[in-house]
Amino acid sequence: MPQHALSRPSEGFRDGPTPTLWSGSRRASTHRTAEAWPDPSAIAERLYLDCNEMALGEQPPSTEGIRDYDSEDGTVLAFDYKANHDFEIVGGCGLHLWASPEAHDEMDLFVGLTKLDNAGQPIGFRFYSTFSEGPMALGWLRASHREQAAGSSEMRPLYTHTNKLPLIAGDYVELDVEIWPVGSVIRKGETLRLLIGGRDLHDFSTGAPELGHSPDNRGVHRIRSSADQPSYLTLPIRRISTGLSGT
Repeated sequence: MPQHALSRPSEGFRDGPTPTLWSGSRRASTHRTAEAWPDPSAIAERLYLDCNEMALGEQPPSTEGIRDYDSEDGTVLAFDYKANHDFEIVGGCGLHLWASPEAHDEMDLFVGLTKLDNAGQPIGFRFYSTFSEGPMALGWLRASHREQAAGSSEMRPLYTHTNKLPLIAGDYVELDVEIWPVGSVIRKGETLRLLIGGRDLHDFSTGAPELGHSPDNRGVHRIRSSADQPSYLTLPIRRISTGLSGT
């Protein structure tokens, strides 16, 4: 049914409405219709990780950088992009990483997107049936399942889940992580933050039951950024008019 509602194929739901897109946070939101899903007005744009500056930039970093984190103790890496213009993120995102486990043949990656206001304070998004605030969007990948399937794209990696490809400790591999669809306006002066860690990035303050698999992580993970082998976040960007008031 979601496929019918979003893409409107010739059979079924023929008279249904066009997709309605919601962009916003707890503070404010806006709605609009689109011709199709994914939104054809959104253009894929990259923000490159810089492990030296812990930043996201519109160009690859000029020097190589390596940043590590303990995959078992909840340490999270944060890469920031401070917006110099208004734009809207609408749709699924993809994260391309050069990553390496120090002493294991597996990596479970947990990634997320959050937003900070002009004062550097987090802007919460509806989470767990609106009962709590959480990140803008989340993504996960078990590295041994990195093999991609036909139809995979930069903003929507698809995985075969048929062949397990163990890692080699100390060796870097390319990983493409799907980040679930998001709708949010980023205003000039606000900060888009990318989070990377080895366990769930959000703890439920409500005490709600959680289901999931235990991470298969051990020791230190390393992320690398460079001009020759860049790590980057791909976003569906829509240039917005001054009349769009969501946040």
